[in-house]
Amino acid sequence: MIESLTTEYHRPDAAAASAVSRPAAAGTRLLIYNPTAGNRIRMNQLSAICRLFANRGWPVIPHPTRGPRTAADVVREYSADIDGVIVLGGDGTLNEVLPAVVGTPLFVAIMPGGTANALAHELQLPLRLDRAVNCLTGGCLRTVNVGRANDRPFLAMAGAGFDARIVECVSSRLKGRLGRLAYVLETVRQLRRYAFAPIRFSTDAGEWDAPFGVVSNSRCYGGGYIMAPHASLDEPTLDLCLFCSRGFRSYLRYFYHLGRGTHTALPDVIYRKVRRVRLTAAGPVPLQLDGEAAGPLPAEIDCLPNALRLVFPAPPDMNI
Repeated sequence: MIESLTTEYHRPDAAAASAVSRPAAAGTRLLIYNPTAGNRIRMNQLSAICRLFANRGWPVIPHPTRGPRTAADVVREYSADIDGVIVLGGDGTLNEVLPAVVGTPLFVAIMPGGTANALAHELQLPLRLDRAVNCLTGGCLRTVNVGRANDRPFLAMAGAGFDARIVECVSSRLKGRLGRLAYVLETVRQLRRYAFAPIRFSTDAGEWDAPFGVVSNSRCYGGGYIMAPHASLDEPTLDLCLFCSRGFRSYLRYFYHLGRGTHTALPDVIYRKVRRVRLTAAGPVPLQLDGEAAGPLPAEIDCLPNALRLVFPAPPDMNI
């Protein structure tokens, strides 16, 4: 379902006043930002972003997250006074917001401000924030499907095994200093350390064992890689991609083909459309959701249809 995002124009000075209060006026949006996300937001940048939104007719209330797993609580505090949430941060910040917006009338707009920005790549948002503001305020609302793992929602993907261990172990300090390079360094470290324990993937389309798998609700993976080329936020299905081999050389081969978009054609990669997945393992195997650690397996994963109102941006070259 597609809705227009046309709004009444609000003068910048009125919007600036709203940034320091909690008005109940219709059309106000909460701008929640992660001050520790990959592209750390400075206060002068935040003020400029608020002015840009105000000039486009979107009065905003800026509010930082207060630490891990606090974003949903912030949204709930403001939910009676807003009609939407702008998430300025990475995929993990958006994942934290989801429990407060899934199944509600609130819409979500994504501003790329993290390390991987998989969902920004999915929506083809420009990474330059001023252009992203124009694309979002000129965009439209669509109701999309959301993945669910053990009753916790995710929008991009759920990963079990190797990538979840990287997410668990990557240094937050290095992420802040090095960005994506921190993940590269941790990947190399885990290629030499991770045990690649087998995981049983039981689905409505079959059952397989593999040491690493990703259940995708969208096409894009971290860093702009396309993990699930046939996935769609509009389809009530999930895309399962299993990497069946182990070892350093096998994963170098996987990364090479993932970068080229040819990984699903490899003989030791399984790619299927599924509606639900149960993940089990004999020992402790980690799970990640949208790049956030989500505890150990087991996990029950399915799809929630038409669960989220999401802003899809206008093309960045449109004169909007």
